[in-house]
Amino acid sequence: MTFIPAQQLETNCEPCNISLHNVMHWCRHAKLLNGSQKSKAKKFVEYDCIKYVGNGKFMCLPLNTQEVHQVDDFIFQKKPYPTNYNSSEYIIEFNKEKKLFICSCQGYKSKIDKNQMQEDGCNCSHVLALFLAFRMKIFNKEEVI
Repeated sequence: MTFIPAQQLETNCEPCNISLHNVMHWCRHAKLLNGSQKSKAKKFVEYDCIKYVGNGKFMCLPLNTQEVHQVDDFIFQKKPYPTNYNSSEYIIEFNKEKKLFICSCQGYKSKIDKNQMQEDGCNCSHVLALFLAFRMKIFNKEEVI
């Protein structure tokens, strides 16, 4: 959001096209996250990185140039990303006690440590990607392993 002082309005400045340059990423120079969580979540969905692994658990595969990603004995297919953005996969699961999805990523854990959790929202791009996948009805019975 950009604040326009003369008009006292906020306007959404989200890019029309999502690219590597406007996907949320850690800027080591500024020591800040650059890009939006929403654009990164869209990339995970677009490149078929959200997979159901059973027992109420989902996995978010990395955005990288691989078409196949192996975790333990499981092999997952996904669309190759143009560059090797990251190499880690993350587990997302529903916590029945807290009634929210939790993620194994560092950003999620950091929000817990800093007491910055949003009880009614997405606390990382991986969970947001899962919600987008639910909304787009991406999962079906054949995908359950």
